[in-house]
Amino acid sequence: RLVSDWSSDVCSSDLGRRRGLARDLDAIVMKAMRFEPEARYATAELLAAELTRALEQRPVEARGDSRRYRVAKFYQRNWGTVWATAAMAVVLAMGLTAMAREAKVARLEKSRAEASVDQETKLAHLLLFDYFTQLQQIPGSTDVQRRAVTLAVQYLDGLTATAPSAAVKLETVRAYTAMGTLLGSPYYQNLGDAPGAIKTLLKALPLSEQLVHSDVANAAYQQARAGVQMALGQVYMGSGEAKLALEYLQPAAETNWKLANRQDADLKTVMAATTPLGLLGDDYSQRGNGTMRDPAKATEIYERVRSLNERGLQLDPACARCKRGLAVADTKLGQLTEGHDTDRAMVDYERGLAVLGTLSAADQAKTPAQRSFGSLRLALIGLYLHAGRKAEAEALLDEEHARVGQTIAGDPMDARARFDLAAIDSTAMDAYFSIKDHEGALLSSGRFLDSTNILFRLQPKNETWKYLHANALLSHGKALMESRRREQGEVECSQGLQLVLPMAADADAEPDTLGTASQFLVYLHRDPAKDAPLAVALAQRAMAGGGQDSSDQLLLLAEAQRFNHQVKESKESAQAALKILEATPKGLGHGTDFVQARELIAQ
Repeated sequence: RLVSDWSSDVCSSDLGRRRGLARDLDAIVMKAMRFEPEARYATAELLAAELTRALEQRPVEARGDSRRYRVAKFYQRNWGTVWATAAMAVVLAMGLTAMAREAKVARLEKSRAEASVDQETKLAHLLLFDYFTQLQQIPGSTDVQRRAVTLAVQYLDGLTATAPSAAVKLETVRAYTAMGTLLGSPYYQNLGDAPGAIKTLLKALPLSEQLVHSDVANAAYQQARAGVQMALGQVYMGSGEAKLALEYLQPAAETNWKLANRQDADLKTVMAATTPLGLLGDDYSQRGNGTMRDPAKATEIYERVRSLNERGLQLDPACARCKRGLAVADTKLGQLTEGHDTDRAMVDYERGLAVLGTLSAADQAKTPAQRSFGSLRLALIGLYLHAGRKAEAEALLDEEHARVGQTIAGDPMDARARFDLAAIDSTAMDAYFSIKDHEGALLSSGRFLDSTNILFRLQPKNETWKYLHANALLSHGKALMESRRREQGEVECSQGLQLVLPMAADADAEPDTLGTASQFLVYLHRDPAKDAPLAVALAQRAMAGGGQDSSDQLLLLAEAQRFNHQVKESKESAQAALKILEATPKGLGHGTDFVQARELIAQ
């Protein structure tokens, strides 16, 4: 009835089609809600297939097999499915709300039989691991995911208060972990609420500790605790607090690695170890005060991730997750090598694409595989532009824009998709700048700025997003100035500096933040007496915080020193950068860096 009420608010030309869809989805929900296991869908895949048939206006098994019904579906398939996802969301939300209402009534009974508690725990598990897992595969379902997990959390909170058994605690830990991930993990569809995610996950952590201490040999308890730690690490990394992230990722990776290397480890256990280990590799591969910045260590970790995925394929040669894992590891390895060996990076990226190409058509269409394809295409855009393969690069760029844009159109609340879009344009922008393609840089930097505007407004206290927005303002301003629109460009650059300079003044400022502030103080040349010494100081701090000296950092310092009229020091820094460049001549962007270094030496 609620679905019919909703349908009456839209145009009536396809009313019959929408009502038919609503009845199909009602039937699916009712079947999925059945308490008898044999009456429900046996697997999440069968539920997904049923939902797909409903959205495609094909007959669903839950409605039976009458001739009249099948004929009606034949005609309805000719209409568009613009409202399909919205209808699905309403029906699922209403169905789940009804389940929660029934649960509330049941919880009024203070004395519960053990069997009743078991049934309620199973129902919460259904919400989390049948509905929620399947909804994650459906674009535009972020809000429905939130409703499903919220109901499961409320349900389990009530059970914990009345029957705090180990089984209920375990489900509660998993529910809080799912909720925290959905609220703010940048690695998945999320709602952009990092503080809310951390608050939720910190509720789960002591519960998981209690479980582990009650039975230290229980692998499920260890994995549950590691899951909470991993989710916290993800949220902290996405908030620019990599030092805190490391405190949680390290124990999570160690726990899962030990479990995966037991003789009785099955495929699920082996694959569970790949995610926290990969996240730990990310922390080692990033630059910044909160990371260890050890590319060699990161490489070793990513190779371990590859080995786990290869073991998974030995256990199950058709394992789609294993293949995606190999592709992700190849992406990360390529990112570590492209700065000094583009040929090797190209091999890693293309190897990853080849592995993804062995997935079935159905698996390739799923969100995780699409994200892996996207990461590899994005990495290849820069390499292709630098190699003079502009048409191939821009074809990949257009493809990625269309893919992520479709996700955002279906779910405007998905902060991860908007972050992905910003990353696409930032990568393209940097490549266009390095090959001095002003038109391409202007277009990509403008798109980059559009995305960061939305992210920054969504969560203005998020330091990562604030830096991205500042970088976008500065980059678009630079692109405008180099396209002979200096006045407008200076305005945007000044706005960007107003954001980034206070961040750079922080004692714990990241090297990238310091480097960006120094670079644009030099670029704008606004007040040499004031800005030049500050640019040098920021460049020196960036080098001190970035670990081993790089040619980029040395060139940044050389430019600042020249701005500050330190000619001798500028030449020395440029010569040191040139020495590094000559030792690694195949790196991405090295051609333009060579030119810059020689110009500084020749001044």
